[in-house]
Amino acid sequence: MLIHATRSSVCLGDDFAGPEERDLVLDEQARLSELMKQLAGYVPYFGNVVWSIRCGDKVIGYLYSPGEKAAYRYKLTAGNKRVSELGEETVFCRYYSGKDILIRNIKVFSLPGTINLKKVMLYEEQQRKEGMLF
Repeated sequence: MLIHATRSSVCLGDDFAGPEERDLVLDEQARLSELMKQLAGYVPYFGNVVWSIRCGDKVIGYLYSPGEKAAYRYKLTAGNKRVSELGEETVFCRYYSGKDILIRNIKVFSLPGTINLKKVMLYEEQQRKEGMLF
């Protein structure tokens, strides 16, 4: 099974360093946990960031770093079903940093500090309610 992954840029120079697209090869019976592990090897690693993983109009999970030197961990929001059950062959990885959240939504995340999974999940839930999550 072939899954086409794309991701947002993390900085200006990132557009040139790429790749911002990659085809991932998965077994036909692969579960979302395996997809998340492959995506963790695809997206650039930074401490204190969160990647929101979307398939179509749904968030299927998150990659996050619990600390500066820790490997990415993942949280599935759609259960650990088979990748083939998604019904789509493209995923998009959206990058969030603390600065990104603070700029977009001062009233909710007005305190400086590190970004974490809970903040991103709250932010995306608010954006969904307001019809602003792409």
